[in-house]
Formats: sequence, structure tokens, C-alpha cells
Amino acid sequence: GFLNDLLQSKGINLVIEEVTICENEASEFAWDKRKVIFDVHCRANSGEEFVIEMQNESQDYFSDRVVFYMARATSRQQKKGFREVVDEKGKTEKLPWDYHMKNIYGVFFMNFKDDKRPKALSHCALMDTDDKVIDSEIFQYWKIQLPFYREMKESDCKTIMDKWFYILANMSTMETALPFIEEKPLFMRLAEIAEYSALTEAQQLQYDESLDNYLSYYNTIEYSKNFSRCLPYGRPSCPS
Repeated sequence: GFLNDLLQSKGINLVIEEVTICENEASEFAWDKRKVIFDVHCRANSGEEFVIEMQNESQDYFSDRVVFYMARATSRQQKKGFREVVDEKGKTEKLPWDYHMKNIYGVFFMNFKDDKRPKALSHCALMDTDDKVIDSEIFQYWKIQLPFYREMKESDCKTIMDKWFYILANMSTMETALPFIEEKPLFMRLAEIAEYSALTEAQQLQYDESLDNYLSYYNTIEYSKNFSRCLPYGRPSCPS
């Protein structure tokens, strides 16, 4: 829901139907022990696939680092060897990689302010600097400076993305229910996830065990109901 709202806020009319969260950054790039990146592979309802790169850590040369990670995600798509193409006559031909790539969108949460660009939300892309037209839609990203949203009030949130970022930036210190739930019920699910993640490891294990016991009991009762309908008078509609 968050990614769909973010993409559509810039007119990127994709609806994500499937999300796969991958492992942390590849081992060959982990020499500095900075575990700041994770990939989210997405498939849209159009069948298009694309990659979201996300991170949450401050560092010198942050903007340069963002470009590095986006370029790395782009270069990983290089195809080795040849690709097979079938022409109109059904003949198969082997051709080299043609540089066709999946779109890559970066989402970079910043727990600090950028003195060079004091702006809560920035959307960046490769574009012609004269007419401001995006040159390639393959490569674009957002930078979100969370401290700005911690300084806001609920009444300052005008757009749906303002509300997303306001909640994400402040939910750990909120003492009441999350705001805007009536407007966007998905925020209720966000609150449930946050409550679970705030538990200690021991509490999470206790909760998981309790939930498992409840589900086992519920399924046992449901099975008993279904089975009891099979016994009397002609055994009607017995479950397979």
C-alpha cells in the first residue's frame, strides 16, 4: 500500500500485486559491514517487474551513495551470454543483450537533515535540465528526511504521502491510536505490525505460541463441525 501510494503520487500508474523482500545487500558489497540496503522485487498488475531499493542510515556523501546504490542495482541487470529471440517465421536467433532493463525506483529514508537540500521530500530522476523532461524513467528515487515530519502536526499533513511519512516518523513515540485510520484503514494494519515489532523476542515467541494454540484449537473445532455433518442420516456433503 505504501509503495503503491508513493508511485502513484508521481503519476506512475502501476499497481503492485506481488512483493518479495530479498536478503540484505550482496556479500561482495558487505565488506564495510554496513547493512543499509534491502531489495524489494515487485510485480505490477500489468506484468511489469521492477526493483525497489531502500535504506535508512546517515553517512557522509549521502547523495553520492544513493547514486552508487541505484547504479549498482542497474548494473546487476546486465545479461550474460546471448538471448534467444523467435522471429515471425518461428526461427530462433541468438542475440546479445540489448540493454532492456526493469525499472528501478529508490526509496531512501533519512533520519537526518540534508543541509544542502532542506526539504522533507525530494523526487529525483535523470532529466533534461532545460525543459525538466525525464530522459529515462528506468532510474528515479525519493529521499525522505524524517526529522521534518517529526516537526509537523497532524493538521500539516495535506497529502496521503504526508500522512504516511508523518506516521512512520512519529509512531514510535505516539501515545494514542495512529491518526488518519478512518481515512485509510490500512494504517490500522500498520499499527498492529508496530505493536508486534515492539515486543521483546521472548514476548514475540510467547505471542506466536499463543496464536498457534488458538489456530490449532479453531481448526480442530471447525473440523469437528464438518465431520459431524457427515455422520447422521445419509452422510450429506462430507468434506473431501
